[in-house]
Amino acid sequence: MKFLRKNILILCLLVAVLATGGALTFVSQDVYDTQKSVGKKSRDLVAEQWELRALKAEWAYLTRPDRLDELSDASGAAQKKTSLSQTVVIQTLVAEPVSFVPLPTPKPNSSLSFGRSPIQTAQPLAQSSKNKSSFTSLLKKIGGNE
Repeated sequence: MKFLRKNILILCLLVAVLATGGALTFVSQDVYDTQKSVGKKSRDLVAEQWELRALKAEWAYLTRPDRLDELSDASGAAQKKTSLSQTVVIQTLVAEPVSFVPLPTPKPNSSLSFGRSPIQTAQPLAQSSKNKSSFTSLLKKIGGNE
């Protein structure tokens, strides 16, 4: 009887040691994964900080007062060269609505349906020659050829 109790005690201790080892392995793997994740986030943060520094330096370079003065002078000179005949009111460029005409649908028992549904999509009408000529004249006005 004493021998049986001693074996049960050793067996229980062995199971406890194995359970503790498994738990320790699980926790250590979790810690390793967390450290790896923190390291990646830290590297990403450093990369973002460097990118932010580069963007700030670029912004400082692009917004130098002497450069802005040159750009405003060049822009003002370009605007003075533009004549009134080259400007177009935006409202004249608005396109007219396109008309749609539904396609005729074949009869359901027709042999020409080829398995297509009787519902067809609408197709736009071609532009009239009047619209094309007004568009061409508008392009000529914008280009300053007229």
